[in-house]
Amino acid sequence: MIINLDGFTFERELRGTLQGHERAAYVTLYDVQFYDRCTCLAVVRSGRIRALGAITREGELISLMRTAWGKGDDVAGLVSAALDTGNVRYLECYDGRLPTLYADYGFSVAERFPFDENAAAPTWNYARDGRPDYLRMTYNGRKVA
Repeated sequence: MIINLDGFTFERELRGTLQGHERAAYVTLYDVQFYDRCTCLAVVRSGRIRALGAITREGELISLMRTAWGKGDDVAGLVSAALDTGNVRYLECYDGRLPTLYADYGFSVAERFPFDENAAAPTWNYARDGRPDYLRMTYNGRKVA
């Protein structure tokens, strides 16, 4: 089930999910006031939030994250629900396997930026994750997943 969350609840749930998560450096955590201006979505099954994501007023899909109880299909369901709103125009991510997954939903790379150590999270794991390019992917409306 996809539900809408208020900014406070979304920020709290995402903050808790990111604590100790091995990929936390990949996700930007914004403040409550920022999320209050977004459409905040969550996948809930068996009373637990499985995935989170938000859509900004500008149409960016942000803060997409699977919780400890979630699986890949929960994130897929959230991406599909976000696209079904008709408000998603783009997303940003690091190069690697994510661009391939997002391409299945109709996103394509529009801009590529070299990795910027000054913009990387302090917890970035260089040994594991290297220095991937940062991508802006636009939604072309041709979902294939």
